[in-house]
Amino acid sequence: MTGTLTNKSSLSIIIPVLNEIDLITDFITHLNEVLQDPQEIIFVDGGSTYGTWKWLQKNY
Repeated sequence: MTGTLTNKSSLSIIIPVLNEIDLITDFITHLNEVLQDPQEIIFVDGGSTYGTWKWLQKNY
């Protein structure tokens, strides 16, 4: 092993959410603007009651 990566590494971002319906659209837009390469974004819902999970399923 030479210390040089032979495979391009990818980045997974895990985002916990709880009733974030008012902020999620702007946040996803911001992530898409600042991330240069396609990344894996994982949303973990903590039991939202304001529709965050339903919105993510429909729009993301």
